[in-house]
Amino acid sequence: MSITAWVLAFLFFLALGYIGLQLYLYNLQMNVQSPPYDTSIYAEAVNKFCQIDVYSPFVFPFLFLVTGQWLGLLLSLPMLGLNIHRIVKKEIKRHSTVIYQVVQNDSNITLGKTFNMFIVWVYCLIKFILVLVL
Repeated sequence: MSITAWVLAFLFFLALGYIGLQLYLYNLQMNVQSPPYDTSIYAEAVNKFCQIDVYSPFVFPFLFLVTGQWLGLLLSLPMLGLNIHRIVKKEIKRHSTVIYQVVQNDSNITLGKTFNMFIVWVYCLIKFILVLVL
């Protein structure tokens, strides 16, 4: 297998793990919005995974750029832009006192990130199969 195939396989599994993380966070966000309202569990989980959530999408454009996968680079740019925006605005960690103000917006963003990462995941799967076959 070529180095491109290995990189695409790595990105495939990384995207799959990121989708799982987003679905876990979405489940926590839905639990916060229904009684009993326990914001401490949500804040603890979000702050535990915040570094992975913010910094892992930076890996995708870099590796797509290194391997010359321009379509993959374009597909991962919305995620990169969102995370740069979160870093600039310092919205990385959540405090349990502001959870109710941001949880609905966070759940919408989480669904958008899951959809975007699913598209990147499908792209990695197709490109990996094509690299192996050709």
